[in-house]
Amino acid sequence: MTRRSVDQRRFVRRLLQLVLFSVCIISVVVLLRRSTLHMKHVYSNITVPQLDTNEVLFSTKPLVIWSNDYHVATIKDLKHLLMPLGVRFIDKSLACNCHLTNTCSAKRSLKVINFRNAMNLHPSLIPRFYKAYEKSAEMKSVDAFVCFHPTSMCELFMPFNKSLIVIASTRYELGRFKIQRWKKWNSNLLQISKTPPNFVGANNLYDIEYIKYFTGMEVQYIPSYCGYTASEYAPSRSEFLLVRRRNGFQQSFIDEYEKFCENMTCYKMISLWHKYRYHNFSDLTTYAGLVHIPYQVSIMAIFEQYRMNIPLFFPSLDLLTTWQHKHVVSVNQIY
Repeated sequence: MTRRSVDQRRFVRRLLQLVLFSVCIISVVVLLRRSTLHMKHVYSNITVPQLDTNEVLFSTKPLVIWSNDYHVATIKDLKHLLMPLGVRFIDKSLACNCHLTNTCSAKRSLKVINFRNAMNLHPSLIPRFYKAYEKSAEMKSVDAFVCFHPTSMCELFMPFNKSLIVIASTRYELGRFKIQRWKKWNSNLLQISKTPPNFVGANNLYDIEYIKYFTGMEVQYIPSYCGYTASEYAPSRSEFLLVRRRNGFQQSFIDEYEKFCENMTCYKMISLWHKYRYHNFSDLTTYAGLVHIPYQVSIMAIFEQYRMNIPLFFPSLDLLTTWQHKHVVSVNQIY
């Protein structure tokens, strides 16, 4: 192993150690190393402390993390937490809404993979990608890869023998639905988890149990923090917003709600998607609250809204199950 490789791994371990022993959500990175502490849950209501300049780990040479996520919020969250520590990100976002975070331009320089082929990632692309970047100065500067959405993207990076950070923000088999590909990903994920200083986790309890059910692995719970919203609940309107992906059920829900309210006083409810084509975080904080009809169990927008202290309302499990059977409201349980 080269001296540079040893230094890179030492840098990664140092970063993980800092985050692990900080009593804050920055422990997102601390737990990149499998801690011997019994610290399985990191609570999302802990405020991030102000760091002294002496605590910035990489003031001379930044630790570099590479990302090719299909989701802008997951990597944005990690950037917000770690960039103050001197971590630099190479974010070649493959998200269709990368314009929201100004990360679209970097993907134009990507070799071998692109938006169309990276999600399901044919195995033949892995050695091609490695060969394309093996001698790249940009790739040589990378210390670690992070894979949120999909987690299986980290199969692409395994040949580089660098640290892998795998955190599921949805079902971990996204992009690996065929049985042989799924089994191969299970095997690779187990290999990743057993190789220090790699890290495997999930940002919600459902996916913790889901990964355990299909792989037998006990992975860490690292809830998303989403402090980048920089907005606080400040209601100035009496209406509630209905947060529901566009489909016929949202209008049916509002019609039923208004019918129910004919004989009693109710707050007005309006559809978020009818009200706004695009909205800022601060727009949401002005409403009395948000009513969710969730399309799956882990949604980054809910982490963001929770961080802003907005009152959130959800159907009970029984009610959501009834709606699912009658109206198929959760049409996208995977993505």
